[in-house]
Amino acid sequence: MKRIKSITALASAVTALALIGNAHAESGAPAGAATTKNQPHTTKPQPVGEKAAVPGTDQAFLQKAAESNLYEIELGKIAEKTSTNPEIRKIAQDIVRNHTAANQQLEKLAASKGITLPSSPTKAQQQKVAALESKSGEQFDKAFMQDQVQNTQQTISTFERERSRTSDPEIKGWAESMLPRLKNHLSALQSARPEAVGEKNQKQPQKSKPSMQQPQKKGASTGGD
Repeated sequence: MKRIKSITALASAVTALALIGNAHAESGAPAGAATTKNQPHTTKPQPVGEKAAVPGTDQAFLQKAAESNLYEIELGKIAEKTSTNPEIRKIAQDIVRNHTAANQQLEKLAASKGITLPSSPTKAQQQKVAALESKSGEQFDKAFMQDQVQNTQQTISTFERERSRTSDPEIKGWAESMLPRLKNHLSALQSARPEAVGEKNQKQPQKSKPSMQQPQKKGASTGGD
């Protein structure tokens, strides 16, 4: 009797395996493999928190902006210590304050894009810093102001170009927010008094006062014969 029950159980197991095999055969999957019902092909989802890729031009812009900020901050600190001109020192203080704030904003923006910013100016900028440090007095003031005007003009051009070509709304917004500040800084530099850059005011020649005497008409007598 026990033998008959064992044979019956074995037959039931064989039948169950056969049914499973047939089901996999109909679905086209190998026996023992898991099956899915009409699962569509989808692209791999982006992991949560992963930064989207930033175009190379945007990345280069952010890195260049950081180098410019660091360069300006370093120059401003040098001018604060080196110049004895109150107007130059005031400009230098504004440079350090404004570019420090701008770089803090830039660091947050770059971090949100997964971009690592440089921690120092370029080698060429460092060489310019060293050249300025070797000067003093009016020679330093003039070289410092000339460098500031040139560098600010170049920075404005870089920001305007990035604003017009980037498709990233956050980078575009930051560039637009910086442009008015840069232009105001340039205006302040260009309106500095000549004494601030080591140039003396040239005395303008005095214009001769017009004669109060009425001009004589042609043909009028000038006196005796």
